[in-house]
Amino acid sequence: MIRLFGHLYAPEDRGLCLITVVEGRIASIEPAPTPGLDAIGGTAVRILPGLLDIQINGAFGDDFASPAADMDRICRGLPSSGVTGFAPTIVTSAPEAYGPALANLGRRSAAGTARVLGAHIEGPFISPRQHGTHDPALLRLPDLREAASWLEAGDVAWLTIARSCPAPSR
Repeated sequence: MIRLFGHLYAPEDRGLCLITVVEGRIASIEPAPTPGLDAIGGTAVRILPGLLDIQINGAFGDDFASPAADMDRICRGLPSSGVTGFAPTIVTSAPEAYGPALANLGRRSAAGTARVLGAHIEGPFISPRQHGTHDPALLRLPDLREAASWLEAGDVAWLTIARSCPAPSR
């Protein structure tokens, strides 16, 4: 059991509160003018909900498009910046790169680590006219078989896709 004391923002300022966490879950939130002897925190401490990052291409020197990305280290490190859940993002890559990268991204959450919310595939089905930083040589038209292979390889939660032709004129 952990007891946290400070100004709780959820999202509004709920004032000084004592939050009891049991087995990684909030068990109670009580308004409290003082922390009690077993609490961590103080009147200057701000307690905020964890941040969710649904577009993160890598962290701590690792790229999520690489099957060598150290996911355990990343999941342990992200909470230091307030991130408690994230969608590792693979940018436009060669077709053969997705399977190994996606297989590496799946992780069960452990207490005190950031949770993987599912992978985000950004491209390769985006407009060659407006590709931003994506390598135009790797862009391609949408392919249902390729997309299905991603679902077999890992837990895909988001796909960024963009039309490759201008909207019809009216």
